[in-house]
Amino acid sequence: EEDGRAPYFVLSWPHGAPPATADYSLTQFEVYPMMAEDSAPPRSGPYLYRAWAPFWDVAVVAHRRSADEHIKLMRITPDGGISEAVVDDDELAIRIPFSFTEDDLFVVGLALDTSAGGQVQVPHPKLAEMPDLPPSPILMVATSDAKLRLFTFACTKDHRSVVSPPQELHR
Repeated sequence: EEDGRAPYFVLSWPHGAPPATADYSLTQFEVYPMMAEDSAPPRSGPYLYRAWAPFWDVAVVAHRRSADEHIKLMRITPDGGISEAVVDDDELAIRIPFSFTEDDLFVVGLALDTSAGGQVQVPHPKLAEMPDLPPSPILMVATSDAKLRLFTFACTKDHRSVVSPPQELHR
């Protein structure tokens, strides 16, 4: 039988994943979201989705059975630990809308596009008098209602550009 809990795990190694022969230490952090048991049939995973933003040491994680906070941000602290990055301004949080006419929505995929919006400055989200933020990645979230939701994924404390133009396709 499946365990009813659904922890998020973020695993990290200093300086990237080591070769198989290297010594390494593993850091683990667990967050237990509020669960909707009927949002996915048992043993129908994967349940956990993640998109990694190495330039900010942040992982965007979503669990398919999460009932309320569908998407969370986990960050690696300077000492190598892992903590939940709390967005305390509700207007800036990544939220999946609630619908009274549909079943509960849940995340079925995540991706971070660092090639989109390379020339577009992002207005400061709260203070118009503050300078614009540099071009930022686009967070793509696929949901169970067959929609692809796009979010600007920006950092107000790090003003370097982390996007680049897409690579040219070669035949």
